[in-house]
Amino acid sequence: MARSGVTLDDVRAAYEALEAQGVPNPGVHRIRQYLGTGNPTTISRHKKALLEERAETARAGQRPPLPDPLSQAADSLWEDLLEAVESMEQDVQAAADKRAREAEDRSDALAAERDRARNRVADLESRATKLVDALQTARDEREDLRNRLSGETARREAAEERSQRERERAGEYKAELARVSSQAADAEQAHRQTLADQQAYHERERDELARRVAGLEAQMEEREAMWSRRVDELDGRRRKAEETLAELQVQASSQRSRLEAERDHLQQTVMELRDALEGERGARQQAEERAARLASEQEGLRQQAEALRAESEQLRQRIEALVAERAEQATRMRSLEERLQGE
Repeated sequence: MARSGVTLDDVRAAYEALEAQGVPNPGVHRIRQYLGTGNPTTISRHKKALLEERAETARAGQRPPLPDPLSQAADSLWEDLLEAVESMEQDVQAAADKRAREAEDRSDALAAERDRARNRVADLESRATKLVDALQTARDEREDLRNRLSGETARREAAEERSQRERERAGEYKAELARVSSQAADAEQAHRQTLADQQAYHERERDELARRVAGLEAQMEEREAMWSRRVDELDGRRRKAEETLAELQVQASSQRSRLEAERDHLQQTVMELRDALEGERGARQQAEERAARLASEQEGLRQQAEALRAESEQLRQRIEALVAERAEQATRMRSLEERLQGE
């Protein structure tokens, strides 16, 4: 029978010992097994206080993170899941303790079967822990994809800065053309009597240069409009990728809920196995089939993450193509500048 009197220090020592044995985030049931005694409600309260103490210590030793609505929402969702799992563990443990106390009044023949059932429960908890780790891996992949999208946004801003510098250079070309025109006007005034033919020639050249510059400006405006459309397209793809990530989070949450429901059902089935061995075998077969379905769903999530990474790679290639095009345009501008200087 459980006894009261378990302290926060007892729970801390058991939690750290289980972590040292390789058990991630030990649950109330595992802590109680390690201590060999204790009320599940008391252990749960001490565990929650311990986790809050660790979180406060971690926050005190870190810089405040940059504001990131997506990261904050994911962290909030993760904390809600942990609290839900904690609550479910408490309910399941309370029910298990009640059934265990009733089972203690039965014959000694059920003792060996109870031990086997507990071992199977521990195995199920281990499987559930592995699935939680898989969810964490999916979350890390989502964070990596978000960082890549941030890099794409930075490169897009750099391309816009280069476009602005090219527009400024075009303005310099206009100013240079105005200066050349002014010099031509001064020369025309000084040599009007003797260079009338040359004046007409220079005027025609000036008109031709003006038409060419106007054509170049129109081309630049068209290129800028096309660039803006492509940037908007890339933004749309980025938003679509973010929406896909949100859908993956919802799927992960749904999968976690299904997992917890399956775990609760399996624990109830294990308790019922104390009354009928054949019923235990049928429940174990159902649990294996559900575990196979959960593994298939995990594979589907992984394939979706791979598709998101492929789409991100396509976005990167599109941006590189745009940068190459801007470089080619800059080369043409330098060529025109050299021709203007030569003339």
